[in-house]
Amino acid sequence: MNVKHLLALVAAVTCSNVAFACEGPFPLIGAQLHVSERSPERVETNVTNPLERALRTIPRLLGIDSATREGSVGLALRFEGGATSTDLALVRDRIGEMRFADGVDVTSTNVVFLQGCGQWWLLAPPSPRKLPPQRE
Repeated sequence: MNVKHLLALVAAVTCSNVAFACEGPFPLIGAQLHVSERSPERVETNVTNPLERALRTIPRLLGIDSATREGSVGLALRFEGGATSTDLALVRDRIGEMRFADGVDVTSTNVVFLQGCGQWWLLAPPSPRKLPPQRE
């Protein structure tokens, strides 16, 4: 995953579902799911992998970049010719239809265009995490 796609995934976390006054197509669709499972390995197995398989059946989809973390999955989806509002609706519907194994529940979902009207969305700073002490 390159830096541009990683920034797009972060943008998916920080953007809200808004209607744009400008017309597409947009470069990417971003999706962020927060789930009840905390283990990154179990999130990957029970959420990310099945979700990617289901999304790959959407017409015109060229590729998916994903990032799995503790309790969340971020996706950046690239479409042939750019993403449209129809693509956005298909992604939202497909995610909404998903049922995940082992009692994993989706606690929140956000699906957005990652670039609007030629400007990248401002990115919020990363959420605070405790880092291990650095050795001198």
